[in-house]
Amino acid sequence: MTFSHVATPTAMAKYLCLGLPRSGTSSLHHGVLALGLRSVHHIADPDTRRELERGRYRLSIFERTDLLIDEVAPVVFVQIAEAMPELRFIYTFRDEDSWLASMAKLAHLHEVPRTGSFRYYSRLAMFGVTVFHESRLRQVWREHDARVRDYFRGPRAERLLIMDITGGDGFDKLCPFLGLPEPGLPFPHVNRDGSIRRSPASLGRRLRRRYLELLG
Repeated sequence: MTFSHVATPTAMAKYLCLGLPRSGTSSLHHGVLALGLRSVHHIADPDTRRELERGRYRLSIFERTDLLIDEVAPVVFVQIAEAMPELRFIYTFRDEDSWLASMAKLAHLHEVPRTGSFRYYSRLAMFGVTVFHESRLRQVWREHDARVRDYFRGPRAERLLIMDITGGDGFDKLCPFLGLPEPGLPFPHVNRDGSIRRSPASLGRRLRRRYLELLG
């Protein structure tokens, strides 16, 4: 069951993506950028990594971005939510079987990462294994989906938007949650069918130009 709650955000609202890899996170990243907001897709700065390693969950990266998308978020989102009660969340949901099929197409998941590397630890934290393992990933999907929905029941529900981007959700669902007008152009779906594609630069420019026109 997919559900969502829409509430008017504050002018300085910040957002954390709770989606697993291959759930539409790249599309969300490009869509938010097209709306003129800042988005970080994959944590690269040492300060944020250090904060997470030391359990400091009021993340300073939100001083420099409006949306954070990273594989660590599904693991520690409860701690981040408790440390940052003003934060809002976007869960990019994808059907279980469709998600597994997409994950199976990623060749690098069939390779064992170098022990001690960032990819090694991020895979262990997220999946409990370092290579593609269907039954384990299926369990991860089910546990994560249940954990998100259970945590955001009741009063917390207004802090969460659930988007099925791979199922067709786009700006019509995202913009009301962000408190922004729709740009009137297609949502930039990327990385479909297991391929690694970026949304065309021309589409990104058209989206941003159209959005500025709507703002007057």
